Amino acid sequence: MRVIALALVAAAVCATAGMADGGLTTYRDPGGVFTIDLPDGWTQGRQDMGTGIFLTTCASPDEGSEVVVLVIPSAQQLKPEQLEATAEQVIESVLGFLKQAYTVEGKAPEKARLGGMDAVRVDAVLTEQLGGGKSLLRMYVVLGGKNAVAAAVTVPQAGGQGLAAGDKLLATLTVEGAALAAGGGKPGGAGGVFSRVADRMKVGYKAESADKVLAEGNPPLTEGSVRDFATLLTAVFGVHLTESEFALTRERFIHFYQQTDDAGQATIAQTAGSILASLEQATPEERNQGIAEVRAVFEDRLSTGAKAGIEWAQVLWEAVQRRGEVVAKASAEAPKFARGQDEDNTLSEADLDATMELLYFMWVASGRDPNAATPEVVATLRQYLAQSFPALSPDLQYLMTNAEKVYGQMRNAWAQAGPDEQAVYAQQFGQALDAFGLSEGGGGGAGVGNGGGGGGSAWDDCAGMSASDISAGLMQTTCYNLAQKSSGGW
Repeated sequence: MRVIALALVAAAVCATAGMADGGLTTYRDPGGVFTIDLPDGWTQGRQDMGTGIFLTTCASPDEGSEVVVLVIPSAQQLKPEQLEATAEQVIESVLGFLKQAYTVEGKAPEKARLGGMDAVRVDAVLTEQLGGGKSLLRMYVVLGGKNAVAAAVTVPQAGGQGLAAGDKLLATLTVEGAALAAGGGKPGGAGGVFSRVADRMKVGYKAESADKVLAEGNPPLTEGSVRDFATLLTAVFGVHLTESEFALTRERFIHFYQQTDDAGQATIAQTAGSILASLEQATPEERNQGIAEVRAVFEDRLSTGAKAGIEWAQVLWEAVQRRGEVVAKASAEAPKFARGQDEDNTLSEADLDATMELLYFMWVASGRDPNAATPEVVATLRQYLAQSFPALSPDLQYLMTNAEKVYGQMRNAWAQAGPDEQAVYAQQFGQALDAFGLSEGGGGGAGVGNGGGGGGSAWDDCAGMSASDISAGLMQTTCYNLAQKSSGGW
């Protein structure tokens, strides 16, 4: 079938970037701080350095190459603007320690990117003081919310190829489950990912023209090229990208397009659209077969591309993976509004992401301060909803487990509405948020963050969060009523 041929062409995108297939296993830090993909056969050892600092050493079978990850906890929440100062201290400490056994010739640290995260990188040549053997060192420092993480690879200087391979391994690093400090692929707060939601609100969520050129080339990369990949993810994997995920995907596509060759540019600009066109022309039986074929190919290539450090593949594969990471399940019978609509009773990490962005969308749409939702308080509220999920009413549980679809249709309906309709929706959003417990601070009500009328951020604690049937019902009704006004309905 032509669809599978096109899918195989899409796989060539990853091949043009020089990926290595297979042979990698994900190592998960027992402390839950990081994960990294390592070649099969590598050994790992974790050492407690005291004061909460842990050193993990991963070595190749011949012990010629090593990946080392140093986790340094922080007593306070780390912010992106602290990266350079923190990295300077970490690099100075690490290189100072190495100088006890090596002569260190290092370059000046520089800003970089690592697996979608902002980072500071330093390269150095290490010469053994006894023996004279030389190794190459590359080290990155990144920030999570609660930890600074230094990840380094060392390879023998002879050969010259090992450092590039080691760099690909380091690019698979994830910190605290997300690249939050970089505003990465998951909600990170108003200073990162959520700022994109506020920006989109300013233009009424109106869709960009599909013909808008994002990067010049032959053919050019357009808004439609990226949108086609997002649509294909929905058709093949059932993934509905949030506004944040789509914006991040666009950024990664542009970067990859500008770095790849002509064949790679043509593939990434046209393939998804061609596959979708073929699926639309197919019979129902052919369509089902084609979707299964495309899914199998894309699962393999996105997974391998993500492991190889290809940023756009990392974003899309992360989106697919998070849909399968189960947080909780709704045990109650589906409420009437959710029956017969292919309702989902499983709360995934992606559903939590969509729930948080949905609440933030309602918050900004109702005219409230976008800056109230800082990364710290968003993380607190997200954790509260996840832990409290079993005690929530069925109305709220099923809204959360279906948040991807509902939120996507709410955005569409908002974009299709005129100013008068949007004003009505904004008022309804405000009432639902107040009943839910996310009221504006300082009003003396029972909402989150009012602090007895002290005027604090409405997102800054969960003390006033209400899981009553009344507030949950109002929230559910408000969201579904708007979602059903989207063209195509539920």
